[in-house]
Amino acid sequence: MKLLKSIILNIIVLISLFNVVVIASYKEPIEISARSACFIDSDTGMQLFSKDPHAKIAPASLAKIVTALVVFDKVSNLEEDVTVPSSIFDEFVGLNVSSVGIVKGEVVKVNFDVGDKVEKGQLLLTIDSSSAERSIVTASASLAQAQETYKKAKKEYDEVENDYSNNTFKSPFSGYLRTINIKDGDKINSKTDIATIYDDSIMTIKVPFLSQEALYMRNGQTAYLILQETGESIIGSVKSVATEKQVMDSGALVSYVTITCKNPGGLTNQNTAVAVINGIYSLEDASFEAETNKTITFEDGDNIVVERLLVDEGGYVKIGDPIFMISDDTIINIKSSKKNSYLSAQNNLNKAEADYEGALDDYNEYYITAPIEGTVVSKDAKVGDKVQNKTSSTTTLAVI
Repeated sequence: MKLLKSIILNIIVLISLFNVVVIASYKEPIEISARSACFIDSDTGMQLFSKDPHAKIAPASLAKIVTALVVFDKVSNLEEDVTVPSSIFDEFVGLNVSSVGIVKGEVVKVNFDVGDKVEKGQLLLTIDSSSAERSIVTASASLAQAQETYKKAKKEYDEVENDYSNNTFKSPFSGYLRTINIKDGDKINSKTDIATIYDDSIMTIKVPFLSQEALYMRNGQTAYLILQETGESIIGSVKSVATEKQVMDSGALVSYVTITCKNPGGLTNQNTAVAVINGIYSLEDASFEAETNKTITFEDGDNIVVERLLVDEGGYVKIGDPIFMISDDTIINIKSSKKNSYLSAQNNLNKAEADYEGALDDYNEYYITAPIEGTVVSKDAKVGDKVQNKTSSTTTLAVI
């Protein structure tokens, strides 16, 4: 016992000495997050640093240390069981049942009365939680948005190494370069259109069917396309069936079905056709379109210099083929930008997750339970009472 007591006293002395050394050698202004603090030289009694030293605050772990020292002084055998008479508790008022500072609303249900015996965790009363439910919905929506933003930022950050390997910007599509909008030495910015890609080896057509008939059409089904100009039939397949229904000028309720087919040669957007699926004809014909007819857009920074163009107009490129070269410094800046976006999205996601968890925790506070087993000696709440969210205190609802 003497050894334990000596150890605790030595710890307190060492902590004091450590504080003295740190304060004595620290020359910059000290900023601490604690509400109140005081450092004193244990040898001289000189106050070395203080922040609101006279504030009344809870003793925290100091109370535990003092309690241990008192026990060492008063108890000779620490292994001995001690029986405490119940009479000593007569002076205690009891334990308050309170609403925490975040709770605000009207008491809608009270499940206890003075004299009731309650179990620990028993539901005592309920406060209107509609505001907390709205907070959960808002936090959930913010979390979903943060997750999507993070997913996109991480994908872009992970792909930047491959996208700009060998200091080149690469094509995201396959097809023929119908137009090129940049040249050597140009400065480009985010959202600059680099080129247009066109490939008519696969054609698409979107035609209307009665919505009731379209219910039986599925992706991948065989479709026959009858050219209006020649009557020739081309085999295609269903790519998608729109779930949205539209009303035609004739009043018919229709769903549009998109069909793809290989270009047998010579098909252009000037050609039209009707479609037949399961023996059912589309209500109208439509024009063909090339499946690939897209614009390549630069999205990764501003004032980017095109050092050298690597393709020619009319040439064919595949996905991943280099379009133009850029400098080392530009690559570094692009990677840094993607990394910063990724880290920012990660921080926002962490905050959104914490806000959502906090909203769920707050919601639970609207259901007040007994903190201990015992008898209700005081009741300070009734249905209809208004509970305010006081940030510096709590509202006492009962005493057990």
